[in-house]
Parts: sequence; structure tokens; C-alpha cells
Amino acid sequence: MPMRSHVVVLFCCCTLLPALARAQDVDDRAAVIDAMQQWEIAVETGDFEKLEHFYEENAIYYPDHAEPVIGRDRIMEKHRSRGVGAVVDINQQPDDVTVSGTWAAYSGEATVSVAKTNENTAAVRHVRVLLLMQKGEDGHWRILRDIDNEPPGGMAAQ
Repeated sequence: MPMRSHVVVLFCCCTLLPALARAQDVDDRAAVIDAMQQWEIAVETGDFEKLEHFYEENAIYYPDHAEPVIGRDRIMEKHRSRGVGAVVDINQQPDDVTVSGTWAAYSGEATVSVAKTNENTAAVRHVRVLLLMQKGEDGHWRILRDIDNEPPGGMAAQ
């Protein structure tokens, strides 16, 4: 192959490969946001079978002012403990999603309202959220670590 061809190939690789990697990051970022929107729907509808698939088996949830909830099974117990009569409404606003290969960090704000169908009031929390997610071999993003906390003084409702 003549020297000129090598230069053209090298130029194309140096130019196109980073652009392709950035495009993949954009696609993965959108997939992470979509996964969290689907997670939100599963929580709100009480679709525990679907919800279970959003967590890695060794996931850990670090709730505000409480002990960590370790493992997908225990996290699912916590979701189920709200009871069948709970009405959950979640409004998430991601402010950063960073993807690096098969890892993603998702952060944002959320307003979570939980009410029992036989009660006229709801418990409302405004929290900061930080998730560490991993992309599975099946291409689905799952939660590995989930931290939420209510900032001092709370946050303004969305």
C-alpha cells in the first residue's frame, strides 16, 4: 500500500473513531435516561416484575437517614412494603448523565409522593439522586448503587 494510502487510513481512523465513540456515548446517555423513565413508570404502576429487572442482583440502595438496603431481593421487598393501596408519583429531573463504556453515573432531583388510597394526604419528599448504573450483556442499563438524600432545608417542589 502506498504511503499516501496509509496517511488517508490513519487520518480517517483518527477522525472517525472518536466521532463514533461520541455518538455511542450519546446513544447510551439517552438509553440511561430512558431506563430511568421506564423505572419510574414501573414504580408508579406497581409493576414489581418489571421493576426487578432494573436492578443488578448485588445492587445497594442507600436511603436518606436509614441503613443501606443490600441486594435486589431486599430492594424489591422495600418497594413491595408500600402495599397495594399505595399511589406513587415520581417526577425526576436528571441534571447529569455521564457514560464511560459499560458504566454510567446518573444524578438529578426527584419529587416523590406516596399516598394510600384510603388517605387524603401524601408523604412528599424532594431528594437529590445519584445512581451508578451498569450496562448488561443484554444491552440494558441496571442500577448497581442508588443513593438519595434530602438536602438541608429540602428542595423546592417542581
